[in-house]
Amino acid sequence: MTPIRLIFLVLGMALGSYLPFSAVIQSGKGFDPIGIGMVGAVGAMLAVVAAPVWGHLGDVALGRRRVLQLAGAGAAVALIVYGFAGGTLVLAALWVTAGLFASTTNPTADAVAVVVVRQVPGGSFARLRVLLSFGFGATAIAVGVLYDRAGYGAAPFVAAGAFILLAVMAASIGDPPRDAAMRVSAGRRGGATSAAFAAQPRLPLVLLTFGLGMMGMIAAFSWLPLRIAELGGSPADVALAAGLESFAEVPAFIVAGLVATRIGLRALYAMSAVLMGACVLTLALLSDPALMIAVRLLNGVAYAGITVASVSALGVLLPASLQSTGQGLSAMTGSVVSVLLGAVGGTIYQVAGDPALFGVTGVLTLVAAVLAWFVLPARAPADDARVRPGASSG
Repeated sequence: MTPIRLIFLVLGMALGSYLPFSAVIQSGKGFDPIGIGMVGAVGAMLAVVAAPVWGHLGDVALGRRRVLQLAGAGAAVALIVYGFAGGTLVLAALWVTAGLFASTTNPTADAVAVVVVRQVPGGSFARLRVLLSFGFGATAIAVGVLYDRAGYGAAPFVAAGAFILLAVMAASIGDPPRDAAMRVSAGRRGGATSAAFAAQPRLPLVLLTFGLGMMGMIAAFSWLPLRIAELGGSPADVALAAGLESFAEVPAFIVAGLVATRIGLRALYAMSAVLMGACVLTLALLSDPALMIAVRLLNGVAYAGITVASVSALGVLLPASLQSTGQGLSAMTGSVVSVLLGAVGGTIYQVAGDPALFGVTGVLTLVAAVLAWFVLPARAPADDARVRPGASSG
């Protein structure tokens, strides 16, 4: 279990070193809100295409260890070049490239984790995933102080160093045999992705639920840092908002894992989506950075519940051999949401302001809570993410 623990911790450090500052990093390079949104939309559209490819590579072709190594190294190179580059198109291309590589790191690590925990007595996905949140929060706060002194120009290089460390450490994780995935995907157009949809007919509705549930979360993550900066917040304020949210996730993940075994994944997801929607709707009413930061603490609690429920649900609904593909499809759904929020969200933000953006996405998150009640598994497995090959509960 130690290697995958370290993978989650270092991955949190890599993501926490630049993602909370994404909008303001790009703003410092000359992008306006619409430009930032369009870069995000293009990157997310390409991630939608790439997600099934990454999943097939992880389950069938290369294995999950090599995918993590490739993704970490690729993200690092793109970020280093971004730090030195200039020119709108070049910068946009490099940011998108870094995002394409980084986009598979979390779902691939999740795929490794949901298989590992069922092989270890008392194994728990929640207790593994909490390390990512801790690494993310601690790093975001620490680098916020650094960026206060050195500026946001240091961010790509700090992130690149963490991704390099991730690629090196990925060599230590085990890689399960790929024979089963090869068998179920052999001869299928679409490979492992097609096999996943064939294995679980309700998967389209599950992914739709996850997509709506991500609306408010992604809107707050993407645009609240820019709003805080516009209201006079410093890099440390932006870092504090992200860091406190991640620290709130630390106990919340542990609690969510315990709650899932008692009330089920369906109820956990619905409750968490209601809380997330309420938080985002509250952000639409606020104009004080300090209060916005406080609301993000509750965002962290809601995010933990949504993550445990969604990752664990795929662990129940899909066989172990297709977990990389399943978690990748969930990430792809997030990319589709990012496309919509990038293409439309930036315009809404610039024309109607953040209340309109947070209001719409908050309501859609509440819709996900309703759908979850009908499409997610009613019961959690014996532990919060224990995978039962081929299982389909409901």
